[in-house]
Amino acid sequence: MRIEYAFGISPEVPPVTKEVLELDLIIVGGGPAGIAIASEAKTAGVLPERVLVLEKAQEHSWIIRRYYPSAKPVLANYKGIEAKCEGVLCIPDLT
Repeated sequence: MRIEYAFGISPEVPPVTKEVLELDLIIVGGGPAGIAIASEAKTAGVLPERVLVLEKAQEHSWIIRRYYPSAKPVLANYKGIEAKCEGVLCIPDLT
């Protein structure tokens, strides 16, 4: 996948630099799912420099940190349905 982008000051100002990226994977969102898929991609042999994670916030998992109550437990058993990890990034139930 080829992506061309340019660095400019504003839409009215011509780009200062133009670059082309050769990517295998673009991940939209740097939350838990985005981080997990990036980890799975690396394990599957995708080179990290060919993966682009897009996140609108300045840090990963921002939306969760903002809206998820800090004292609320995170359970591996939701409504009686057991969560089974089948990937490389398994997080145990820490309750």
